[in-house]
Amino acid sequence: MSFDINTPVPTQTLGNTNAIIRGNFIQLNTQFSVNHIAFTAAINNGKHTYVTMREQAGDPGTIADEVSIYTKDVGGNCRVFMQNESAAATRQISDVVPTTALTAPYGTLYAIRTMSGLIFTWGRLIIPNGVSLTANITNPIAYTNYSITFTPETSTADTVAVVDLVGATFKIKRSTAGAALTVDVQAIGI
Repeated sequence: MSFDINTPVPTQTLGNTNAIIRGNFIQLNTQFSVNHIAFTAAINNGKHTYVTMREQAGDPGTIADEVSIYTKDVGGNCRVFMQNESAAATRQISDVVPTTALTAPYGTLYAIRTMSGLIFTWGRLIIPNGVSLTANITNPIAYTNYSITFTPETSTADTVAVVDLVGATFKIKRSTAGAALTVDVQAIGI
């Protein structure tokens, strides 16, 4: 039985609609129990067990004194967003799939954005054999870098340093030419 919004009918007696009213209550309890602790539970009744949200086509357009949390598609993946009051700017608050940034010969960088907006970038770069290199590296997610750390994979007299930071792009420089040098990179920014 499905919920009947037209029950009871004003022209029927309650005795004639008793089964239909009871069916409505059963249906309401069944539907409410999805993602909720049932009304009939001894404790915590009516509370959420988890929240499921359908992907939206766009931002909801909030009014004053309200905030919306919703999902929408980003590159074929469903992501969680928040929109501030009065249809203000939106913020993506989930991004669990790392984004690839670089291709050979330098390596690959990945990035993930946390709910707070802090972005972590990590990866491995290979500075080619016999090259003293200054390379422009762009992070997978555009942000202002706060901290970048390079750790050579093997012991070396070489130094690798950040020589310039401009927004989401940084330049790295290797001090001497020599064998290929593998460097692990970690960066934090917002």
